[in-house]
Amino acid sequence: MAKKTSSSDKKEKKNKDNSEVVEKKKNKSDSSDVKKQISEGFDSLKKYVKDSFNELKKVQWPTRRQVGGETVVVIITVIFFTSLTILFDKILGWVFGLIFGL
Repeated sequence: MAKKTSSSDKKEKKNKDNSEVVEKKKNKSDSSDVKKQISEGFDSLKKYVKDSFNELKKVQWPTRRQVGGETVVVIITVIFFTSLTILFDKILGWVFGLIFGL
């Protein structure tokens, strides 16, 4: 006994075949889109690095003498505030020792 196929079955089979072809084309285009995005990403990274180096060339770097002078100022400031902190610690330790009899 042979099974008769209706026209709707034929249309359904044809639509299924067409959707498979479209899906295959879509997968191919997806992979090419990914490759394109990766390529664009590397291009933008190269541009960023190049622009960064160009900006660093524009920076007015301090001279050796300026760096030395500012280093001395920082060291003196650190010594001053360290001494001040130690002095306050000793004074407060002495005051609390008198108050609490430590």
